[in-house]
Amino acid sequence: MNEFIKKANNKKWIEDIFRPGTKISVAFNLNSFRPTIRESNIYECDFDSKKMVISQTNPYILPSLRYNEMDVTTLVSLELGRKIRVGLSTKIVDFMKNYRLAGQKTGDALLLDFDLPLRELNIREAFRLEPNFDFKVEGKLIYGGVNFVSGSDFSVNNISILGIGLILPKILKGLSNPLINISTGEKLTIDLKLIENETKDKKELSNTIEVVRADNYFNKKSGFIGSKFIDLNPSTEEILGRFINKAQLDEIRKLKRI
Repeated sequence: MNEFIKKANNKKWIEDIFRPGTKISVAFNLNSFRPTIRESNIYECDFDSKKMVISQTNPYILPSLRYNEMDVTTLVSLELGRKIRVGLSTKIVDFMKNYRLAGQKTGDALLLDFDLPLRELNIREAFRLEPNFDFKVEGKLIYGGVNFVSGSDFSVNNISILGIGLILPKILKGLSNPLINISTGEKLTIDLKLIENETKDKKELSNTIEVVRADNYFNKKSGFIGSKFIDLNPSTEEILGRFINKAQLDEIRKLKRI
């Protein structure tokens, strides 16, 4: 365990790390195929009661949201300029209206319970991009010696530096889609094009993927496979990471304009 983490699981460190005004990232279902990450700020943190009050996120977290895991995370600076991301496991206990802020202002807030221990987390790896008009992901999947093309034979649902999720139509040209037969544990080759629409920049990469989840009942018309990249080399990981990071920053900029 990181030496900093070992000594930080106490009242002094927790309340100093998660002090009022600290910018945080709220991560839901961090270990799932579809994590959700939203930005917020801390209003209060009390170690003795293990309660925390944070600002509502943009977009809002609604009472109808269902989640299995929730973490509140932030970056801390260590020696030699190094930074790590740490987090606490939390859950929402109240949606607070008209929470009193400084200067007689009020705002919406969330009351959380948190649990120890403090942990080191990596939400960069967890961030999954859902391709859109500005950041497109196209490609080709090779299965059983046959080339299957995105847009008709499958579509990219999400992608991270750890893996990729694909939606598979059950019927192709009146026949059953062979991709629906893919099972957990199978390995395939995927060729991808990462396209930035604004700059017209296009990067290509090819890698092996291993299916770790196969769902033939994703919805009425489609199946879904979740896969991980196998032995992604450093240069390919850098290309993919930069593309996803640009898309993430673009998404944050758009949210700030709302």
